[in-house]
Amino acid sequence: ELMDNLRQNINDIDNQILSLLQNRNKISQKIGEYKKNNNLPVYDSVRETQLLDRLGKLNMKSDLKLEENFIKEIWSLIMNNSKKLQE
Repeated sequence: ELMDNLRQNINDIDNQILSLLQNRNKISQKIGEYKKNNNLPVYDSVRETQLLDRLGKLNMKSDLKLEENFIKEIWSLIMNNSKKLQE
């Protein structure tokens, strides 16, 4: 029963993560439309650096720190997906 409860907790968290990523994609598409309408490039290295720096600082304040490379790998995938949506 404990294992079932823990797995259900994981399922619930996974559902939330999926929903948040879907919502993030919707916003990324709107950003892509804005960039196209204003002749802005899809890739913004300054924004990506700021995003990773902000997440790294937020992570360091937490009692449940994640490995820095783990954060960079996950957000690299997320940002690459966003760029594809904006093309």
